[in-house]
Amino acid sequence: MEHLAPDSKFTLTTEEKADGIVLACRAVPKSDVRVAWLRDSMERPTLALFESEVRGVSRLTHDIVRIQIALPEGLNFQFLAGQFAMLRFDGFEARSYSMANMPGERTLEFFVRKMAGGSVSTFVNERLIPGTKVSVEGPFGESFLRKSHTGPILAVAGGSGMAPIYSIVRTALASGLKQRIHLYFGVREERDLFLIDELERLRSKHQNLSIQPVVERRIASSGIKVGGRVGNAVLNDWPEFKGLWQAYIAGPPPMVESLIPELAKRGVAESNIFADAFYSAVPK
Repeated sequence: MEHLAPDSKFTLTTEEKADGIVLACRAVPKSDVRVAWLRDSMERPTLALFESEVRGVSRLTHDIVRIQIALPEGLNFQFLAGQFAMLRFDGFEARSYSMANMPGERTLEFFVRKMAGGSVSTFVNERLIPGTKVSVEGPFGESFLRKSHTGPILAVAGGSGMAPIYSIVRTALASGLKQRIHLYFGVREERDLFLIDELERLRSKHQNLSIQPVVERRIASSGIKVGGRVGNAVLNDWPEFKGLWQAYIAGPPPMVESLIPELAKRGVAESNIFADAFYSAVPK
């Protein structure tokens, strides 16, 4: 038997719950259990646990930093674009952060947003320096790029949710995917935008990529939508999704959880919607 902690109403369907499927990440076992992995045909990389050190720390916005972690010499750490790892710094509990770099690169990159009351995110944003030791475990996550897909791709990022989306979009383009890729990046204020120059360079090289920054409030620059949330911007632009679309969504839970059913209503098959809601470890 197990106790199930609360979870989003969009994580499992009614049929899945009736079949006895639960979220392992929300289950607290009270006795011995048997666990089976429901896999699709795509192989997942082998889990790894290793010690390394921070190679670089740079500020992206007023409350988000990019940290770079060097892979130890000889370690072949593999992951799929969109997956995440657990990072543990001395004196702190482990936290999950998505890789922002592309698979195969020798330096892992993560975007860490400072959370109010968050001990780890505050440490990373205010006191982390190159040379700091860190433990890395991963990769984890099912919201990763499916390279075999040939239809249009919708990628939606909110805030630091840009990390897995950045990895997914760059990897798709580097892998030669030719279908249209529509990237939406939502933030609260214009000062919260980052990677815009890098994204523009990508767009200039790849005609199948479109980019739409969305700012909730304050006057924004030309080319940026203002006055609404990124999910609303997506739905306003796409009242219907014709054809075999795939969607990748990452960011704040309210954004992710509200967008998933709306995309399904407009024609994106639920099996083709892959989401990563950035739940906070800080008690509410």
